[in-house]
Amino acid sequence: MRRYGWGGVLVLGIAAVVAAALLWQRTAPHDDYDYARAFEQPADTGATALQIDVTAFVGVTRAKAEEILGAPQRCEAALASERCRYARGVEVVYIEGMADWITVQLSYGRYALEPSTLTAVGLPVTEPSITTQHELIWSGHAGFKSVQLVGDENGAMYLRIKALHG
Repeated sequence: MRRYGWGGVLVLGIAAVVAAALLWQRTAPHDDYDYARAFEQPADTGATALQIDVTAFVGVTRAKAEEILGAPQRCEAALASERCRYARGVEVVYIEGMADWITVQLSYGRYALEPSTLTAVGLPVTEPSITTQHELIWSGHAGFKSVQLVGDENGAMYLRIKALHG
């Protein structure tokens, strides 16, 4: 201890801690948590144009909806519902066995955040009940509980319909 003193012991201790940290970083198991799956990401549709009549499959059974939408890409069960994702950026939440909440991903920048975008999903154009900088909301539009168009100054991002529950 005399020859190097406490300073030498301290330097040696710090070097040992740094070496242990580097060794642990190289040999520790890597984080394989799927962050992309944990946070909702819209399905990659690859399509730029969208013409879909949501009124054809809102409020119907899953079997009937899949006659129109095709087989789901993936489904997730929840306590009182089941959420399925389909081609063309369509997501359906089935509540009590019926297609109830519908989300349609829109090609960002292709459709304006304005009422006329409703025609792309088969809904009539009317003035929204509520208008904010980032969303247009219709209450009771086309017989649905609510219709919500979300986006920004660059365009609409998605449209969500809550048919029965909401």
